[in-house]
Amino acid sequence: MKTGIVLMWLIILLLLAAVLPAAGDRSADALYHSPVMIVLLGLLAGSCLWCCRKRRSGWCWAGFLLSHLGIAIVLAGGMLGFLFGVRTMVRIPVRFEHPIDTVMVAAQRQVPLGFSITARDFKVEFYPPAYVRWYPLPPEQVGPGENPFRPGETLETESVSEWELGDGQTFAVSSLWDAIRSDWIPQYSLPDGSILAIARKTPSFFGFTLVVSDGEQLREIPVTVNKPAKYGGWIFYLMSYDAQGRSYVDISARRDPGRTAVIAGIWMIIAGVFMLSFRRTQESADATT
Repeated sequence: MKTGIVLMWLIILLLLAAVLPAAGDRSADALYHSPVMIVLLGLLAGSCLWCCRKRRSGWCWAGFLLSHLGIAIVLAGGMLGFLFGVRTMVRIPVRFEHPIDTVMVAAQRQVPLGFSITARDFKVEFYPPAYVRWYPLPPEQVGPGENPFRPGETLETESVSEWELGDGQTFAVSSLWDAIRSDWIPQYSLPDGSILAIARKTPSFFGFTLVVSDGEQLREIPVTVNKPAKYGGWIFYLMSYDAQGRSYVDISARRDPGRTAVIAGIWMIIAGVFMLSFRRTQESADATT
C-alpha cells in the first residue's frame, strides 16, 4: 500500500512538472512519454498485481481484485497503444476519388491501412448567417490602398423574412439564398451602391461518406464530426474540411491495439470501487446497530 502511494505521488509530481511553464524546448508530451514515466507506471502496475497475490473471499475482496486488476489492465492497454498505436492526419479529396491505402506517421514512415479509402458525397449545412451592410465612401475620403467602404449595421437572417433598409425600402432575405448551390450568397450589391457581405457563417453540420475497399468487399460508412467510422482496427474522425472550395476533408486516422483493454480496465475499476463502497457502507451500518 505504501509503495503504491509513493508511486502515485511521483507520477502526480511528474504530471504537474509537465504542465508548468519552463524555458527550453521541453514539452508536456515528451515528459508523458519519457522513460521515467514509463518506469513509474510499470512499477505501479506491478504493485497492483502484487497486492492481488493473496486469496480471500467476500464482496470486499472481489471489489479489491477488480479495482487493482483494472488499474493494471488500463496501464497495460495504454502501453500497447504507446508502443504499437498509430495516430495521424489524412487529407482526402472529395471532388474525385483518390484511393488511399497508406498513412504517413510523423512525416517519416508510411503505415499501410490494410485496405483503401476514398471520400464522396460531402455535405455541409450552415446556421443562418449574419450580414454587414457596407456603405461606399466619397472618392475624396479614400486614400491609396484604403477600403472604399465603411461598415454599417449588422443584419441577422435567422427568423427574419425581410429587412428595413431605410427610406421605406425593404429587402427580402430569401434573395440571399442560392437555391442552385444550396448556400448563402457571400456578397450582394444593393441599388444604392452599398454591399451586403457575410460577417458570420457557422456550419451546423458537415460530413461525407467514407468508401472502404477491402479486396472484393466495398463498404460505405457515413462520417460526421461526432460520428467516426470504424473499420479494420482503425477509427477515422472527421476534423475539418476545405471551407473555400470544399475539395477535401481532413480526418484523424487512429489505430490503438490497447483501446479495448483500457475500456475493459476502466469498467473493472468502476465495478470494483462500487463494490468496495457498498461493502464499507454495509459494515458501517452494522457497526452502529
